Amino acid sequence: MRTLKFLFFLLIILLLHPLLYTQTPEKPVDPEIIKYMPLKVGNVWIYKWVTWNVYPNSIDSGRIKIVMYKDTILNSKKYFYFRSNSSEYPGPLGYNARWIRYDSLSGRLMGYNNMYCPVYQTEFIIDSLPSKKYDTVKPCSNVYRACTDTGSVVITGHNTLQKRFNSNYLTCECLFYAKDIGIYGSYEGTLAGLYYELKGCIIDGIIYGDTTLIGLTVISSSIPHSFAIYQNYPNPFNPSTKIKFDVPKEDRSQKLDVRLVIYDVLGREGATLVNEQLAPGTYEVDWDASNYPSGVYFYTLQTESFNQTKRMVLIK
Repeated sequence: MRTLKFLFFLLIILLLHPLLYTQTPEKPVDPEIIKYMPLKVGNVWIYKWVTWNVYPNSIDSGRIKIVMYKDTILNSKKYFYFRSNSSEYPGPLGYNARWIRYDSLSGRLMGYNNMYCPVYQTEFIIDSLPSKKYDTVKPCSNVYRACTDTGSVVITGHNTLQKRFNSNYLTCECLFYAKDIGIYGSYEGTLAGLYYELKGCIIDGIIYGDTTLIGLTVISSSIPHSFAIYQNYPNPFNPSTKIKFDVPKEDRSQKLDVRLVIYDVLGREGATLVNEQLAPGTYEVDWDASNYPSGVYFYTLQTESFNQTKRMVLIK
């Protein structure tokens, strides 16, 4: 009888075995998580970079523009390619993560390259965006990424949520993400290092902060009598051109809010060259259209009391 009972219970265990070890299917993460790194062709980030070296004592700084330039399918997954306008400073994600994607099941931000990884193959984990404070993830190496801070932050005048990630390297390798914005800062180094600080961005057509690009120059401090915008030169051009404009003095303010915006023939905003308060004077700004196709474009000078548009032609 005992033998029959044992065989009966053994049969029940064998029948239930698959159920005992079946895991609940992984559910997609909260879609709000992807807003910590908006991936869309045409998104633009403007960063100030700062380098320092204690031995010898030196510091330098400048600005770069990062453009989400294009997307493609690699290994049946959709990746986005970001492009820097500087060959020396690639941006917060560095050279190894030019192609990036968002994994909808894990919420991880993944980078694509040709190194071999037995877990992910040709990719590596940049950060796990759903992480809570003190959560860690191990990329395909001996490096651990830890979420060290969460909470609210004000970026470019936008009150939003943030997440900060650090590595266990002595050089830190920190990345700071803001919801609706993307990466708003990074830090790498100890005695020598590189820091990126977001100054402005254009996300899904919405402008945050200062998107003034490199190349705005005051060419005359003489005070013009009125607003004016001149024909770009050269025109036609390939791939860059110069645009000159005048800002007069108005009694109510020493500085005026000025925007200089590029549009395509369909009226879509392509680039914001100037978006700041300017003192009276004559200015010249460069537009590098390396990332834009040939065609007709329009540029508009906008202030509270002035709006004028001119036409130019890009030929490649």
